[in-house]
Amino acid sequence: MRKSFTFEGRRYFIRAKDDTEFEVKKALKIKEIEDDIKIVRSNTTVNKWKETWVETYRSDVSDKWKKHIDTILNRFADQYGGYPLKQIKQKNIQLYINQLSGFSQVTINKNLQILKSFFETAMDNHILSENPVKNIKLPKASRAKTRRPITDYEQEIILKVAEYHPGGLYMKFMLYCGLRTMEVAALIGKDVDLKRKIITVNKNVKYDSTVGEPKSEHGYREVPIPDVFIDDLKKIDLHPFKPVVRTKTGKQYTPNTVERMWKSYKKCMNIEMGQKENDNFYTDWVAPDLVMYCLRHTYCTNLQKAGVRINIARVLMGHSSIEITARIYTHHTESSTESARNLINACHTRATPLETIEK
Repeated sequence: MRKSFTFEGRRYFIRAKDDTEFEVKKALKIKEIEDDIKIVRSNTTVNKWKETWVETYRSDVSDKWKKHIDTILNRFADQYGGYPLKQIKQKNIQLYINQLSGFSQVTINKNLQILKSFFETAMDNHILSENPVKNIKLPKASRAKTRRPITDYEQEIILKVAEYHPGGLYMKFMLYCGLRTMEVAALIGKDVDLKRKIITVNKNVKYDSTVGEPKSEHGYREVPIPDVFIDDLKKIDLHPFKPVVRTKTGKQYTPNTVERMWKSYKKCMNIEMGQKENDNFYTDWVAPDLVMYCLRHTYCTNLQKAGVRINIARVLMGHSSIEITARIYTHHTESSTESARNLINACHTRATPLETIEK
């Protein structure tokens, strides 16, 4: 006879003459398994647990997040990979985290989050009796990079290049509709409703170049198409199931092709700004902090200038919280400060804001 039994979530098969022999063999098999587990638990190294942990507990995460996990665990394993888990103490974690001084706060937090989960599941499997990731003092982080809206001159150049560069339509989607870089790449013809003047955002090109869901549940949204952009969209072929913006070869943009397109776009901007095409001494006229995201940032600041309420702006931007939108809405410019001054003066002089601003 051939019978099976389940132990710790795994099924085992045993051949026996009768039930009595089966029970004897079953007991021996369980003891063998338990002895093996004890050996594994007492000697499990960081490297060994890393392989098990990623495969067992992080198999369903996105490719981008998995790459973050691999980077963090590989960095940690470079120092402690050969050590048994039980030898890793709180001071080892603190020393590792201290080495991240100068990194961004997000990077430091991600490292701590991954390591805490890494050792927590080791406790759940009785490999450890306590988690060494506790009472960790965070090192000083670098200042977060701040994005900015584009200047009037930059917008003039960007739109001028858009007249002839293949990536021009891409730039306009970000500037006029505030879409994320890879949300633009994921658009297909049926997402653009010219009658209603609405763009439906429900997809995103992922890190591995496949099309998936938006960045978060708040990424699902409908965005109005401004009149300044509608004529451009009427000129193109909006096939229901084909990408709205395509590469020179007619393919969908990927993170890599977008990067190459932006590099080419900036080269054209440099020429429009005064760079000579055959100049041996190349001068970069484009500001180093000008990235594609700046166009999306500009869309948000334009919403503020237009008087769009912040809760509506949050929806149009696809932000997960109003605090994210507020960080852009509270970004002061010289013109917004002047406008605030006029409004304050109007309040004190009992004049209407409109009358004061017009003066």
